[in-house]
Amino acid sequence: APAAQVVYDSVATTVTREGVQETRPQNDREWQRIAGNAAVLIEASQLLVMEGRAREAADWAIISKAMGDAAVQVRAAAQKKDPEAILAAGEQLNNSCDNCHRKFQVPVD
Repeated sequence: APAAQVVYDSVATTVTREGVQETRPQNDREWQRIAGNAAVLIEASQLLVMEGRAREAADWAIISKAMGDAAVQVRAAAQKKDPEAILAAGEQLNNSCDNCHRKFQVPVD
């Protein structure tokens, strides 16, 4: 969850009475942080399907792969410094996480 949260928090648009606030990575270090956390998620998706970790083989593997695929897209978007691609891939990442947590009732701290 912490690595995914870095992705979710990296690009956002907030509308308030005072106006619109855009959140985007501002420098190479911030882009690298997103790419690094995406790499953590890619590796985590591979670790989740190792023997002894899967809760139920079929759906667990499909959802884990979806998380890894989305994280690959996030990393590529960060390497290109493309905030719109981060949003699109972040949505896919969020969907994979939500699907897993919903199906397997995995708590998030």
